[in-house]
Formats: sequence, C-alpha cells, structure tokens
Amino acid sequence: MPVVLGVLLWLGCSATDDPSRASVPVAPTEALTVTVPEPSGAPVDPTGPNLELLCADRCGDVWLDGLALACDDCRTGDALAEAMAPVDHALAQYAERSAMDDMVGVDAVAVRSHAEQALRRIPDADRATVAALNRVVQGYRNGHSGLLSLDGCDAVGGVDPWWSPHGGCLEPLDDHYVVTEASAALSLLPGDRVHAVNGRSGTTLVDHLADGPLCATGASTDDVRHELAAHVLLGSLQPGDHLEVERLDGTFVSVEVATPTESDGQWCGPDTRDWIDSYVRDDGVAVIRVSRWILAPGDPNYVSIYDVEDYDDYLEAMLSHAQEHFDAVTPGATGLVWDIRANGGGFTYTTLALAAGMPGAREGVVTRCVGRVPGSDPVAYTRWPLVYELVPDDRFAFDGPVAALFDGRSVSASDYFAYTLRSFTDVRLFGRPTAGAFGGSSAAEPLPGTDGLYLGVDGVRCDDADGVPLETRSVQPHEWVEPDPHDVAAGIDTVLERAAFWVVLEAQPSPKPEREAR
Repeated sequence: MPVVLGVLLWLGCSATDDPSRASVPVAPTEALTVTVPEPSGAPVDPTGPNLELLCADRCGDVWLDGLALACDDCRTGDALAEAMAPVDHALAQYAERSAMDDMVGVDAVAVRSHAEQALRRIPDADRATVAALNRVVQGYRNGHSGLLSLDGCDAVGGVDPWWSPHGGCLEPLDDHYVVTEASAALSLLPGDRVHAVNGRSGTTLVDHLADGPLCATGASTDDVRHELAAHVLLGSLQPGDHLEVERLDGTFVSVEVATPTESDGQWCGPDTRDWIDSYVRDDGVAVIRVSRWILAPGDPNYVSIYDVEDYDDYLEAMLSHAQEHFDAVTPGATGLVWDIRANGGGFTYTTLALAAGMPGAREGVVTRCVGRVPGSDPVAYTRWPLVYELVPDDRFAFDGPVAALFDGRSVSASDYFAYTLRSFTDVRLFGRPTAGAFGGSSAAEPLPGTDGLYLGVDGVRCDDADGVPLETRSVQPHEWVEPDPHDVAAGIDTVLERAAFWVVLEAQPSPKPEREAR
C-alpha cells in the first residue's frame, strides 16, 4: 500500500485549522458463548480441559474456526510494563498539551486501563501496541489528535482507515453497514448489508473495530464512532474471519475471509482529485462538490499553505477557482446543493467566505479559539486573536433554495462550514452528523518505543459565542439520511436525491390564495 495513505489520512484531519473524531473508553468485549463439537458430534463447553487444550500455544482473545476463545493474558509482569511505556508516554503528552479534559472531561485512569487490556488480550505484539495507543486516542475524543505512520499503518501492524485490502467500501446504515463498492474477493455487491463479524454486531462490533489497531484521529461521538467503524471494518478483517451478510433480496449468507491479493486493495477515502468540482443535474439543480478546503499540488492557483506570506492571497487563490465553478453552474439553476461529504478540512476562512453568500446569512461570531499553555495546571490558555466571524457578502449569493450534504467524515473546516450554515443561514443540511472537530492541527511527534509511530495532540480550544466548547459537538443535519441499499445497487445517491427533491420542491412558486367569489 502506498505511503501516501497514512499521510493523506493525517492531512485530511489536520490540514490547517480544524477536525475531530473520538470515543469514550469501553469495557473489553467478552468472548462469545460457544460450544465445541467433539468428533462424535456431542457439544462440549469450551472450559476446563477443553479450553486448556484449545488455548495451547495461544493467548488472549482468539477466533479459531468459528470459535471465540478467552485464553490467558498474552503479557503480564515486566513484559506488560515494558509494552505500556509508549502508552504512558502518549498519556503524558495528552496531560501536558491537550485541552480535552478541561473542555469535556476525560477519565485518564480508565483510558489507561482500556489501553492495557489491548496489550493483555491481543496476541500479535505490533497490533497490540497500535490498538493500545489508538485506545488512548479514542479515549480523548479529539478529531485533531491521532496516530500516524509515515510508511502506512499496515507497516507497523495496524489498519489505515479507508483502505480495504480485500476491496469494497462500506457506509453506516442503522446499526450495521451497507456495501457501496463491490468486493470480488469477499463476494460483496453494492446494496449488500454487513450485519456481523465473527458473531459481533451492533455496538459490540463498533467498539471492537473503533478500539482496534488503527492509525486514526479520535471519534467524538457514538455516531462518528459508528462511521469510523464502517471505514475500518473491511480493512480490519483477518483470514478465517466470518461476515454475516444480507443480500438485497433479504437472504443471509456467511462469507469466510481469505488472504487478499495485492490487486484486491481499494481506496475508499476522500477524493484526491481537484478540491472542487461542479455540474448541473437533469432537474436543473446545480451541485458543487468540495472534497477538501486546502490546495494540493496540481490544483489551479496552487500555493503551499506553509509557504504563503499573506493568508488573504491564499484565500483568494481558493475563492477565485471556486467562483469559476459557481458562475458556471448557478445561472438559471433550479437550486444549489453543496456536497461536503468526506471532506477532510483545511482552510476555514474559505468556508466562511462561501457561507457569507448563503440564503439568510446573518452576521455574528462563529467561534473564538485559544491554545492551551503546555503543562499548565490548572489549565491556562494563550490569548490568541483567532476569531471566526460571518459577515454577509454577495460574492457567492444565490437567489434560490440551497442545501448542503455532510457526514462523519466532514471534519475540521467542514465542521465549521456545517456549524455556520446551521446557525447563521437558512441552508438545509442533509446526511449524517459531522465529525465534531473544532480544534486545530499540531505537529506529530515520534512515539518512543514504537516502530515508526507518531502522535499528534491538539491543544486548541474553540468556543461558541456563549463560551461553550464546540469540540465533540457534531453538527446535526436537518434531515438524517443514510444510503438506501436498493438505491446503492442501482447507482443512486440517496442523500443527494433527497436534497435535490427538497430543492426542487422549495423552488416551486408558492400557491396563490384563491380570490373570494363576488
């Protein structure tokens, strides 16, 4: 897998201004209740001598031929203490630099205990280390803080979100997952639903996946945690695992996972092409798709955010290209839909400039941000002059109904865009809640005792106009919409269709009251 995946994941969630993802610590999943057939076929409870026999040369939580076993701990005593060293270093970094405990409260003792369980129960040493560190990240629930491997997470025994070695992509649906891209290796078709892996389902499966060996940023809420699970499920599979799959016709099948080939792999993450694209649908609705709020090499007007001397120049480089797309599709359009799904963030001022022209735009302070003084106790903050404000402007004004699409991969600057639209305009939001990441990026530092893992810790606190922290406050859509399996199978974008339907309906002239008969 290309090195760029690990790097791209990190850039997506910490471009220049904001993101978020995280989770509260949860108890380790208990082993499933199972029976083991003897050669005679008589069921035998896998305890006592049977468990001892099955756990010979095995440790921790083991999935063996359809059987979940709880064997002895893999690491104890000095070996466990040595394995915990990177975890304790990560916890110390959070304690010194993070503002999360001050904003939302964090039980660091519980987070450490949960991380220790990964080292006790996961047999493979590399996977156990990544999982333990990821549990620290998830315990702090911050979308700008997370693990990174420059060589790709698989190089250190972990899983890169959005990379599927077996092919296929998933999205969350109710309490399970819908296949949006086919996987020949797993015999999965668009519209299929994945209900369980090795007998785990619902929140049990979410916890197992989100607390696994991931190079990821923190998931801020249960909804975002479910979305994270959707994007790591296929990448977390091991040979011999079993999927419980519901076909489009309602029948259920069990799929056994085999070892993938290199050609099976598929990228399921944000679009890496031009940061903005646009088109007009047959119903006259204009769609502008924004995959990121930062310029990359090859983009029109490209300039590095790290090299620019005046941020106004950078803002104009983005806005001038955005205006080309806006002016190309909006004249005569029935309505307008902004598609911000899977947008990893970037330059927040671009989102504010676009929001300034939205229907009903109202002037106001969107947020005020400060940075924690490292090591301060009690927590103290610098007095940053960073204030995001919305000032109405007609540069991107559109005289018609406007909708916007978001999901749990809409992070950082996209969180601010959603929050601004929801709070200061009349734009209608569709999809799933955003990531709830409103802090800022930070430099990732090497983690001692690991093979090439880095940790970035966000120390920024951003409050709303009333002084309440925004971090973990996912922006809720006006209309919660998830992919419909039959739509997916037919190549139809359920969320976009729902928004376009609303736009067309809103664009119709209001019926005039009938005149009274004389």
